[in-house]
Amino acid sequence: MKDHIGHAVLRTLPRVTDRRLWDTERGFVGQFNVEFQAVVGQLGVLPADTVTEQEYQKRFREHGIRSRPDLIVHIPYDPDIVSSRREGNFVVFEFKNRAYRKKAHEDLKKLNKYVEALNYDVGVFVNINASQCYLGTCELDHVQHIHEFAVARSDGDLVIGHAYWTSEGGPTIDRINAAFEKPS
Repeated sequence: MKDHIGHAVLRTLPRVTDRRLWDTERGFVGQFNVEFQAVVGQLGVLPADTVTEQEYQKRFREHGIRSRPDLIVHIPYDPDIVSSRREGNFVVFEFKNRAYRKKAHEDLKKLNKYVEALNYDVGVFVNINASQCYLGTCELDHVQHIHEFAVARSDGDLVIGHAYWTSEGGPTIDRINAAFEKPS
């Protein structure tokens, strides 16, 4: 699933085209959410009954954490269907606008905590208006479940840094130049 989600994010980022939405994390996340749902629907990489929710509150008593992820993709908990809140959790996202090392590490560690506490298959950190990836410099127990994307506009194009941990046990960072595309 991790590779499919990484591919879906790479297909989604060029679809956030409105320059204004790049000014704030909230604006970017809102449009990203809409476009991501369309992309994963086209790719068929998630079960049909998944729901994508923004800033869903996690309660310590029920979830074991007190954080509010920026975006989650899951099958909402129903005790008649699953045995625990650790089931049906697919992707958890954190976004930051212009995060440097310290803030990036904070969000990467949050993702690590979500993956551990709630059994998410994949954690994704998107650093908006940034060119540097920090995944290789942050110590995480579940790094093999994490993707990091640093995305920036440059002369009308999009420059994407994509960091992830390979099965061989090391970090890989890809640089991708992409053109913005009109959502279908």
